[in-house]
Amino acid sequence: GAMRAELLTIGSELTSGATVNTNAAELACCLARAGIVCQRQVAVGDERAAIERALQEALTRCNLLITTGGLGPTFDDLTMEAIAAVIGRPLVCIPTAAARIRRFYRQAHRKLQQAALRQAFLPQGGQALANPIGTAPGLWLALPAPIIVALPGVPSEMRAILERHVLPRLARLPRREAIETRLVRTIGIVELEIQRLLRRIPTPQAVQVGLYPHLRAVDIRLTVQIPSRRRARDILNRLEAQLRRQLGAVVYGTD
Repeated sequence: GAMRAELLTIGSELTSGATVNTNAAELACCLARAGIVCQRQVAVGDERAAIERALQEALTRCNLLITTGGLGPTFDDLTMEAIAAVIGRPLVCIPTAAARIRRFYRQAHRKLQQAALRQAFLPQGGQALANPIGTAPGLWLALPAPIIVALPGVPSEMRAILERHVLPRLARLPRREAIETRLVRTIGIVELEIQRLLRRIPTPQAVQVGLYPHLRAVDIRLTVQIPSRRRARDILNRLEAQLRRQLGAVVYGTD
């Protein structure tokens, strides 16, 4: 079936509001472009019990879990330990990851802190995803049911590993559906009026309709998720034409 993805962002600076959680928004957008719907996003602080509970809950629901944060060398970086505990596997040292960390310190002309090598320990069976701009590697762990991906919380590092390692791996997975979206932009009409007009248009089962109001304008987002991308586009074209007929001049553009 389709990928059911969830995001778990880890870091007390996120739950306290000190840092805005841009990673979750960016990840969800990237997944949508890759044809994967993100069903839920959860943020937890740097506390082992809370992280483990959130992991356990997510793994009962989804078949792709992506975490960000908690991968550094310090004592409050608990993500790998929590994942290992929840799936009942030991942490093992990945030699290639350890070598990369040593090389990183050497190239930066800094003395290797023993704590930095903590980052080379991943749950058994996991693959280390090389971090091109930092020390903490990411994790790709394909269990029988869910796939667990752990990424750093630093946005530039998260983005680099996501683009270089995670999206290509996700693209190779067999069971993916096409997701096509279209944004029909309107002005000078209220949400409730749009809703009334939408009821006159027969909408196929595979289409989700969302209304997003902002300052006298309302965006209508149409999302279709089916196996055939061409068929998805046909459905959207037909719906857009019907919308334009019903709404007339209030539509000022798409996408």
